Amino acid sequence: VIDAGVNALHQGWTHYGPSAGLPELRQAIAKEVSASRGVEVSPDEVVVVPGGKPIIFFTVLALAEQGDEVIYPNPGFPIYESMIHYVGAKPVPIRLREDRDFRFDVDEFASLINDRTRLIILNSPHNPTGGVLSKQDIRDIAEVIGDRNLMVLSDEIYSRLIFDGEHYSIMSVAGFQERTILLDGFSKTYAMTGWRMGYGVMRTDLAAHITRLMTNSNSCTASFTQMAGIEALRGDQGSVENMKHEFQKRRDAFVAGLNKLKGFSCRMPKGAFYAFPNIRQTGWTSKKLADALLEDAGVACLSGTAFGDFGEGYLRWRWARKQLEKSREYWISTVRPDGSPHTMIVWGLWINNQFLFSTGKHSVKARNLAGNNRCTLGSDDAGAAVIVEGTAEPLADASIRKQFFPRYEKKYKFDMSGMQEEPIFAVRPLVAFGLREKDFSKSATRWKF
Repeated sequence: VIDAGVNALHQGWTHYGPSAGLPELRQAIAKEVSASRGVEVSPDEVVVVPGGKPIIFFTVLALAEQGDEVIYPNPGFPIYESMIHYVGAKPVPIRLREDRDFRFDVDEFASLINDRTRLIILNSPHNPTGGVLSKQDIRDIAEVIGDRNLMVLSDEIYSRLIFDGEHYSIMSVAGFQERTILLDGFSKTYAMTGWRMGYGVMRTDLAAHITRLMTNSNSCTASFTQMAGIEALRGDQGSVENMKHEFQKRRDAFVAGLNKLKGFSCRMPKGAFYAFPNIRQTGWTSKKLADALLEDAGVACLSGTAFGDFGEGYLRWRWARKQLEKSREYWISTVRPDGSPHTMIVWGLWINNQFLFSTGKHSVKARNLAGNNRCTLGSDDAGAAVIVEGTAEPLADASIRKQFFPRYEKKYKFDMSGMQEEPIFAVRPLVAFGLREKDFSKSATRWKF
């Protein structure tokens, strides 16, 4: 591939070319897409662009305007939301759920479609989670869209990098070839990121509009790069398979290592070359941990929230932790021996992702917890409420106990000298729930630990 690009330079492929791409490359792309997606594609339906982003930009620019809505995956490639905002449309995120291997819920997807929806963006394999939509997922999505007048931008840039299962495109669903703009390219499959070459496949009337946008923005994709692209498509594909197998070995080793780290859990990505670990049990926010890893360990990674609000929950655990830290009074509910609840206001401290409070050995709370350590804790601000369900055990860590008394006295201006021998209980969260009163229907968030 490199030789083909170098030879093209020596042969004079350094001038302007057709805005839609060199005919020979468009023919090669049409042949590859026809074979891999099981549909008939004409070269006239192909537009070659410098990288994948122009197809995202041109599609959103052509199909959405002020007041329209575009559904896109979140967490997801940041450019989706950025482009939607740019044209004045409303970004409508569809949450990718960890418990579904970062595939979205089709019923939730259906609930987001309305009369203002103009475009749906799909991405599989997915950046940044490595999630892959199954064939059944794609068919269910197509069924939900039905005969609505909607277009789909299907970002399939990682289509050749699937480790478990096979790639399936919505373009392959009957009736959807004409309603799909397929995005693919050379950056990921052939490790040609710096060459800047992608393409879109769409019906010919749309291709004409996208070509016009290409003419008036980039003019054309570099011709010598396109000559290298022809070689990439027509040449031996063994290097693609070798690279995929190498990525798979790295994936297996990397995810196994992440899952050995305290507080980390990571789903096995089924495609692409990303891992998206859950770090909530570490007590860190993703941004702070990413900064610390870079500064202290020389390890570069991106915060989950760089890919959208749902990268760390609509309400982030940092928000919930802040409410728990600043609360003065807390409601704690324990279970009596007869199974009935007992609720009391307590004072305490949120330290190291656990709630610490002191109580007398013979208090109702202490007696209840001795028989059943399950409890519920609530903060004191109903307008920004956080409720924690968890277990309470006597604190065994002497170093934390030593911190507790002076910090407690500072917070409450209360002399604890007479409580030094009383037990301190540590409430460790299993599940938490939080919401803000001002936007409770959108902000309600549940965290698992």
